[in-house]
Amino acid sequence: MENAEGGLLLKVPLKKTNNLPLEKLFFTATLPYSSKERLLRFAGAGESGMSMSVRKSISSDGHEAKLDYTLPSGESPILKVLVSGPAQVTIISNYFLKPIIIAVK
Repeated sequence: MENAEGGLLLKVPLKKTNNLPLEKLFFTATLPYSSKERLLRFAGAGESGMSMSVRKSISSDGHEAKLDYTLPSGESPILKVLVSGPAQVTIISNYFLKPIIIAVK
């Protein structure tokens, strides 16, 4: 966690569980509806910093962000979430068995 660009930047490195290439990655980050904070940016890439076919969006209230992209073969994904201030961030994905919940402080 670090201060960056008017908010708190959360970096989430993810590890592949096998050597097979990943297909399209889909991620959704959400904040609780009662939160006064906003998601400012949601981005992803591989260890090399490369990604392909990137699509991303953030809802008008800043409580939900969507990201999908493809990685070069053999790379593990790294997510970057910029939040306006301290909040609980929930991330779901087509590759997760259950949501990841992270307290950004």
